[in-house]
Amino acid sequence: MSAVLRKTPGLEIVIGHNQLMRGEAADGQDNFVGNPLENFPWSIPAALFRREVFSKIGLFDETLRFGEDADWFRRAQEAGLAIERLPQISLLVRRHEVT
Repeated sequence: MSAVLRKTPGLEIVIGHNQLMRGEAADGQDNFVGNPLENFPWSIPAALFRREVFSKIGLFDETLRFGEDADWFRRAQEAGLAIERLPQISLLVRRHEVT
């Protein structure tokens, strides 16, 4: 992802997809869950940002209990920032069993 950002000077944000995974106690292996194309599309940790975008858009809204990433990306899109979605998984989200 960083190579795409370096090679494309006008690109301001590059984002991949999330892949949910769960640790299974029985076999000790992590198993992928769901389709990354159907998971939450605007995830802060699945993206790389140029520093300047925060001067243009502002920071994440800390008053939101959830959805701060969707709110921020909506503002970025409305401002016309150059965002490229890559067809790759850039974030593994591991959910642990609750005991």
